Amino acid sequence: MRIKISVFLMALSFTLLGCGSDYDMPDNVKLLIRKGEYTKAIEQLQTTAQQATADNEREFFAWEAERLRRIQRDYDLTCDDLRANLNERIMDYQEKELEQWQNEGRFDWRIIDGEPRYLSPSVSNLFFRYPDMRSRQKKTIQKPLIEILNEIIDLNDDNRNSTAFLPSIRFHIKMSLTVKPNVSPSGETIRCWLPFPQENSFQTNVRVLSSSPAFQIIAPPNASHRSVYFEQKTMAEKPASFTLEYEYTSIPRLETIDPKTVTDAIPDEVKPYIRETPPHVVFLPEFESLVEQIVGDETNPYHVARKIYLWISHNFKYSYAREYSTIRNISRYTYRKRYGDCGQLALLYITLCRMKGIPARWESGWMLYPGAKNLHDWCVIYLDSYGWTPVDPNMGVAAVSAEDSFDKNRCHHVMHFFFGHMDPYRLVVNSNHGETFVPSKKQIRSDTVDFQRGEVETWERNIYYNNFSYNLEILDHEVIKTP
Repeated sequence: MRIKISVFLMALSFTLLGCGSDYDMPDNVKLLIRKGEYTKAIEQLQTTAQQATADNEREFFAWEAERLRRIQRDYDLTCDDLRANLNERIMDYQEKELEQWQNEGRFDWRIIDGEPRYLSPSVSNLFFRYPDMRSRQKKTIQKPLIEILNEIIDLNDDNRNSTAFLPSIRFHIKMSLTVKPNVSPSGETIRCWLPFPQENSFQTNVRVLSSSPAFQIIAPPNASHRSVYFEQKTMAEKPASFTLEYEYTSIPRLETIDPKTVTDAIPDEVKPYIRETPPHVVFLPEFESLVEQIVGDETNPYHVARKIYLWISHNFKYSYAREYSTIRNISRYTYRKRYGDCGQLALLYITLCRMKGIPARWESGWMLYPGAKNLHDWCVIYLDSYGWTPVDPNMGVAAVSAEDSFDKNRCHHVMHFFFGHMDPYRLVVNSNHGETFVPSKKQIRSDTVDFQRGEVETWERNIYYNNFSYNLEILDHEVIKTP
């Protein structure tokens, strides 16, 4: 019997992500996981799901089995793989250092089916999290992000206080997704959602140029996860490909904010963004004293939000992450680890802001810097008289982390710029996290939080990342300078 994770599961998001569930994993499964016997645990969960009599019970155990499978895929480096990566990327690496660093807790690893397995980006994370390692990194041709940011926003003594030094940019983008051959039986329908630009005051003139195959639905301009939806029949031995070309204009957000004019007024339509949204934005007891220590007696919303931003900038390191769908509470996970990637840092920031009554929500898509194109997440806060205002905690962390190797004053300029301002090298696809698609997805998503790489499924099951590839290509861009 195939266990299908259906749209019903989406209605039980608290349950499937381990928040507010009426069910718990059997003790024997918990023991198997503690012992690292993941394959046996998955088999037991599948059996339990098959024997369940209630739909929500069946969905819970089917999801827990899928979550463990995803963890197995994330922790895919063997000890030999890690050793080879260390030799390749670290100058004067010595064999004894692997054990030393593991004992110091420098690697994300766990026992899986009797063997130590390490998170794929373990070596990269050494350089991000531990400044003492950076001098030993073998040189790469990639320019550091902090240098790119300085070149883009050109924060020098003459213009760093200007609000008119960044142009708008018109981008021509090609997004493609390809499902591997024979992932599903010939003749089965593959449903595909590709990311597409939202339309708002800073992202305008959005236009589809072409698609293959012909698309069926474009989500509304303000959809929380804006997408273009396709369907395609599979053919034996052939991949299923989806391609979309479009243009849009990205306008920098550079409004000067006078904190004295900011009050704590919140419109009714914004009030949902000061509430908890489990499982990742939860007002935990351990956050209550923390946020009071950070903010102190400050009551002005601008200064409160800025204090939280600066605290994260100075107290966290960047780190590549495992898949969000495998983490039960991302803001808690990030706080306890004291490191995270862009989205993890953003969710922690959103949580702490909401606890102080400051509306905050997710924003994400891609960053399109020359030489640094990548998935990227950040957030926006609501300030009375100014509306939704961008904040990028990841850039604050990146700027502080670069102080030892780059001009400290320019690092500070970058950090301060990304509180309240945003450059135009962005593709904004999402204005919230963990929302539904248009049309709705029937199976559990590959990314239960974000939407940047695309999502694919059949009517029977989700198609996960190991079974498709994706690519975003900047075909052209035109700088539009303000007269």
